[in-house]
Amino acid sequence: MNYGCVKNIYNYFFTQNERKIFLNLQLVFGLTLSQGSRILSKELKIPESTVKYILRKFRDAKIISAGDYQNQCRPVELTYLGKILAGGDNNE
Repeated sequence: MNYGCVKNIYNYFFTQNERKIFLNLQLVFGLTLSQGSRILSKELKIPESTVKYILRKFRDAKIISAGDYQNQCRPVELTYLGKILAGGDNNE
C-alpha cells in the first residue's frame, strides 16, 4: 500500500483543529467519546462542542471506533485506517 498517498490525504483533508485532535488522540484511548472530548477540549483549548463534532466525524469516517447513541460506553480506539494515518501499521 502507498502510505505516502494516505499521508497526503491526511494533510489535505484534515483542518488544523482536526490535525491537533488526531495527534493527541492517545490522551483519550480507553475513555468514552464524551469524556475524551472534555479532556481534549481543556488540553488543546478548543471548544468542547467542536472537539465532539470532530471525534464524531472521525468515528463516521472509520478513523476511530467509539460509542454512539445506541452503544454509549464503547471506548475510543484507532481503527485500521486510523493506525495507517498515524503511521503505526507496519504489517506490510
